[in-house]
Amino acid sequence: MGMATIEAALARLTGNQLLNVPGIDPMANAPGDLRGDQPAGVSDGAIAEAAARALESGQTHYVDVPGIAPLREATARLLSEQGARCVTDNLMITAGIQEARFLALQVIGEVVGPLVLPENVHPGVRQALGVRAIKHKLLATDLERGMLVDLSALRAALTAGARLIYLEAPVRLTGANYDEATLRAIAALAAEHEAGFIVDQGLAPWSDGPTAGAVLAAEGLKRTALLGELAPGLGLQSWQIGYLAADEAWLPPLQSLKQIMSICTSTASQFAALEAMEYLAGAWADLRRDLGVRHEAARAVAAERGLNPLQGGALSVLALRPRDPEATRAALIAAGCTPADGASFGAPGVLRLAVVADYDLAAVLRAIG
Repeated sequence: MGMATIEAALARLTGNQLLNVPGIDPMANAPGDLRGDQPAGVSDGAIAEAAARALESGQTHYVDVPGIAPLREATARLLSEQGARCVTDNLMITAGIQEARFLALQVIGEVVGPLVLPENVHPGVRQALGVRAIKHKLLATDLERGMLVDLSALRAALTAGARLIYLEAPVRLTGANYDEATLRAIAALAAEHEAGFIVDQGLAPWSDGPTAGAVLAAEGLKRTALLGELAPGLGLQSWQIGYLAADEAWLPPLQSLKQIMSICTSTASQFAALEAMEYLAGAWADLRRDLGVRHEAARAVAAERGLNPLQGGALSVLALRPRDPEATRAALIAAGCTPADGASFGAPGVLRLAVVADYDLAAVLRAIG
C-alpha cells in the first residue's frame, strides 16, 4: 500500500463527522463518572461464579453465532412478558449495546431502505452510521417534551420516501418516553407507509408505561427490531452483553455480519448473563425504588437551583439545560462529577447525569448551586 493511499484513507476517516462523534464509555471510570445511562452496580457473587464454572467446564470455544440457547430462551421470555412478539429463533445475543446498534443500522438499513431517525440520539448511533454510508434523514425533536420525535416531521419523512424508523424509547439523552397513544400513532404511520422499525428500548426497565415493543406488537407490526442491554443495573456493564430481536427475514444477514465481525459473543459472559437473568424481577424492583427516590431528589434540587431539568421519565438519567452549560459543567467536574455532554447527542447546551444507587447526586447539585 503506497503512502498516498494511506494518506487518502486517513483523510477520509478524519473527515468523517459521524465516525468522529465523541463516544461515551459504557462503564464508569470512577465513582463520580456519571456519563452512562444505565445504573452501574456490583454484580452478585453468583454471577461471577457462573462465568467461572463455564470456563472450568470447557466453555472457551465458539458457540452458535446468535448466542447460547438458554440465554436466548430467557431473553425471549423476558421480552414476551413485556408484550413484545419474540421467540428464541428471532434473537441474537450481542457483544454489548453498540454491536446491536451497528448490526441493526447497517444490515436493516441496507435491506429495508432509507432510514429516518431523531436528530438527538446516542452518539453510538452516529458512529454506527459512519462506518458505511447508510442513507438517512434526521427528524426534529421536541425539546420541551424531552426530545421526543415530532410526529409531523416523521409523517413528512415517510411521505418523502423513508422506509425505516429508528427510535429510542425512552430517549437515551433525557429519559423521556412516548405514551401509548403516541406510539400507536407512530405505528399507524409506519403501517400506512409499509415502514420497518428499529427500537432501542434499553432504558425501558427504568420507565413506567408499556414498552414500544409491546405497542408495536399489539398494532400488528411485524417488520421490527428491538435492542437493549441484558440485565442492566446488575453489575454486568463491563461484560458487554446486549440483545437484538428482529424480524425473521432480517436474521440471516444480521447473523452473517456478526459472524464476520466477532464470530460470537464471549461464552463465559453469556453464562454470567444467564445467571443474572434469575435475579431480574426482585433486583429491578428494589433498584427502581432506590433510583426513584434519588432521581426525584436530584430533579427537585436542579429545578430549585435553576438548572432546568428536562422532561424525562427514565429513573436512571437526569438531563439539564442550565443557563451557562460550561460553567455548570466545570462546577460539576470540580465537585468530582463528570456529566455526559449533550453535544455528542446532537444537543449542545444539555448535560446528562446518570442516577446511580451509590452516589448522592442531589447533594452534589445542591453544593454546586
